[in-house]
Amino acid sequence: MQLLKLQLVRQVAHHLQLLRLELHLQQQLVQLQLQQLQLVPQLVLPLVQQVRLLLLQAALLLQRSLLQLLLL
Repeated sequence: MQLLKLQLVRQVAHHLQLLRLELHLQQQLVQLQLQQLQLVPQLVLPLVQQVRLLLLQAALLLQRSLLQLLLL
């Protein structure tokens, strides 16, 4: 009976160690995900600036084309 209790205690201790390790790994995963989220604005901002520049260039081309049509 004493041996069974000892085995049970060991199994529970091992299970708790595994749970602790899993918790630690999940905390690291959440930390990495937060870091990725912080990078998103840094990645998106240059793309937004490029789109603005392209829209501005398109507007200038359109204006120039309209002026050329008016001058015909």
